[in-house]
Amino acid sequence: MKKFKLNDLPSELVEMIIKPDLLEGEDIVIEDEKSNICAAIIQPEAFRFFLKKIEEREDEIDFREREFEKHDPNAKTLDELRDEIDWRGNIY
Repeated sequence: MKKFKLNDLPSELVEMIIKPDLLEGEDIVIEDEKSNICAAIIQPEAFRFFLKKIEEREDEIDFREREFEKHDPNAKTLDELRDEIDWRGNIY
């Protein structure tokens, strides 16, 4: 993560960060001349929330991967199990 000191930023931007305009919104979006978003500055609480959600999602993915790894690759498929049962429900 790249970090900057407030003193290194333009004073107008520092003022918006320190004293956000609640009517305009607390977050700052930086766009290029075509209105494409190049960067965003969000408030610390929003950043912490964002990081928390990413960590929760990563944990969820890790859990699913661990559960999938527990799958027995030698287990019979549904088709193989169906083939073992005749039309009367008798198992061969």
